[in-house]
Amino acid sequence: MSTNAAKAAANGPGADPKDSENIETVKGLRKADLLIKGRHFADAVPVLRQVIARNPSISILYFKLGDSYVNLHQYDKAVPALRQAVELDPNNRKARWDLGASLSRSRISRRRRARSKRYCPRNLMPGTPRYPSSMPSSATAI
Repeated sequence: MSTNAAKAAANGPGADPKDSENIETVKGLRKADLLIKGRHFADAVPVLRQVIARNPSISILYFKLGDSYVNLHQYDKAVPALRQAVELDPNNRKARWDLGASLSRSRISRRRRARSKRYCPRNLMPGTPRYPSSMPSSATAI
């Protein structure tokens, strides 16, 4: 708990609006943590969204939201949350790892791969010979 939130708890409710906002953030985070530990990821998502709306500068909130989406196999929704987590805290290795995994599993990535295969030259497509049969071999060229 932050020092401001601890001071507000000691002074009682209504001491400072900023402190009460921090207390609500901590309460929301604790509730989300309990839901995540109980593997109730679908219930944790709206709680995390509410907490993020109150305090959008905390990277752990975005990470927990993205991680909940990953556990729900909703990779397209996980990518923006994890990107924001990495942007706010570039040293968070777990967020970077989950972002890479979500990008590789998301529909966006599948569409890009399909598009790149569509425009790939025929002789570079998987399963085709490296050199087309119309090219002379090195033995006949000499």
